[in-house]
Amino acid sequence: MSIFAGIWMDHRKAVTVILGKENLDMSIIESDAKSPSRTSGGHRQVTPYAHQDVVAEDHRQHKYTAEMTEYFHKIYRRIKTADELVLIGPGEARKQFINFLMLQHSSIKLRECMPVGLMTNSEVARHVCRVFNRAYH
Repeated sequence: MSIFAGIWMDHRKAVTVILGKENLDMSIIESDAKSPSRTSGGHRQVTPYAHQDVVAEDHRQHKYTAEMTEYFHKIYRRIKTADELVLIGPGEARKQFINFLMLQHSSIKLRECMPVGLMTNSEVARHVCRVFNRAYH
């Protein structure tokens, strides 16, 4: 029997739904990633060649990228036994996760990938059940 998975995700959290033979298993995965803010330009030092107490912007971007990769690994570990996947969510995280799956050489077939707004956990479960034509209570 096939195992189906559904994910509603954005950059902050993912709601995963696994549909087995007779059960529905749902979990929430939180992201620790904080999007790096842009610097405002700062101010000039009083003395020339003074030490500038700032962190390089590329360092913050690398840290954010590493945190997002760890977030995607947590989601992938949850769904890696699935045969088919429904991926929904409001923004760019879906596209980034598809690229992550390709880098993992995943054999999971993507059934549906579409943008949707904010959904409750039960709405996510109902949507996944509807796509895979399953009924769970």
